[in-house]
Amino acid sequence: MTPTGNASTTAPRRRRRRLGRRGLPATAVALILLFAAVHLLGWRQYASVLSGTGVGKPTKEFAGAVYVVCYLGFVVAVPILLIAAVLRQVAAVLARAVRHPKQASGR
Repeated sequence: MTPTGNASTTAPRRRRRRLGRRGLPATAVALILLFAAVHLLGWRQYASVLSGTGVGKPTKEFAGAVYVVCYLGFVVAVPILLIAAVLRQVAAVLARAVRHPKQASGR
C-alpha cells in the first residue's frame, strides 16, 4: 500500500516505469545479458530436451529448458522491445514537432 493507503495507484506507475522511455531498452539489455550468461555457461548442449531426448539428470534438463526460454526471449522479445523503443522515441519527437513547430525547426 502507498502512504496514502491507496494501492490501486501504484500498479499503473510501475507499469509506466517498466514501459517507459528507458524501460523497453533496459528490458532488452537484461534479456541479452541473461541469454549471454546461459550461453557462456554451455547450457546449449542440454537443449535437446526439446526433441524429447533425455540428457540424463533433471538439473541438466532444467538447464536445457532455461536455455530454450532464454533463446526464444533473445530471438523474439529483444527485437520487438528495441523496435518499440525506437518507434516510441520517433513518435515523441514527431509529437513535440507538431506541438511546437518553431522549436523543432531550430528557429
